[in-house]
Amino acid sequence: MVLYIPRVHLKHSSRDIRTIFIGLGFGIKLNVDIAYNPSTGFNMVFVFLDMKDSPENLKILRCCLSRGQDVRVFPKPETSKEFWMILPSNADHEMDESNQLHETAFKATIQLDGHISPVNAFKIQEIFKANTQHVLKKEEEEL
Repeated sequence: MVLYIPRVHLKHSSRDIRTIFIGLGFGIKLNVDIAYNPSTGFNMVFVFLDMKDSPENLKILRCCLSRGQDVRVFPKPETSKEFWMILPSNADHEMDESNQLHETAFKATIQLDGHISPVNAFKIQEIFKANTQHVLKKEEEEL
């Protein structure tokens, strides 16, 4: 399950957001992606929650979101009126990730660290080039 928070102050880090969601009982297996939205001046956040062995609070959240109910999280209710509007993400994140992997997987370059001996570095480059060429040939054959 992926949640979308359209407006989060810049002062909140992914660690802060993760800690708050864990504290709310939405599980411990979650990832947070933050992106700055220049049109609003705030960050937008995607929270990736693991639905396997999902806790009761996560099931309740999912039910509320599926019914279209407003869900708000108050990160610091004792000191601020700030809240985060929680929405289900409509993006197909798995498809986006697989497309990105497919488009960029074999365009990567390798920069060798100075701590690697020249002999080993040369072998790594040869193996990398051979593997890349093998995969590219396979893709051409499939097309």
